[in-house]
Amino acid sequence: MLENLDVSLNWMRFMYVYAIVGAGVVGLIVLLAPSFAAKHIFSGTVEPNIAMSVLGSIWLAVGALAVFGLFYPVQFSPLFVVQLIYKSVWLLFVALPMVVSGRAKSLPLVMTILFVFWVIGLPFAIPFRQLFGT
Repeated sequence: MLENLDVSLNWMRFMYVYAIVGAGVVGLIVLLAPSFAAKHIFSGTVEPNIAMSVLGSIWLAVGALAVFGLFYPVQFSPLFVVQLIYKSVWLLFVALPMVVSGRAKSLPLVMTILFVFWVIGLPFAIPFRQLFGT
């Protein structure tokens, strides 16, 4: 299966490590230090709240699943599809309208920039042919 990949295995592994650090560690920070996360990850755009802790839990789960992706890259690649979809949706339906309406300063800058990098990099890590057929 790995010899016929339509993506770079090294790029997939890089993205899994990025998910472990970028989602797992950040999720842990959101859960354990919500005030710090609100200020630095969410750029002071929110106060610590229950929705933020749910997001932190999801990010921690993504990071944990990404560990398995290092060992089973194709089998865990649907994790990349989920990330690509939810990050694209957030950028399209939250970030873009805020930028267009002149409210870009209200966006969590760090998170927005990271989401943009994810959306650019993920399509190169998803083995679409293996996931969805020829």
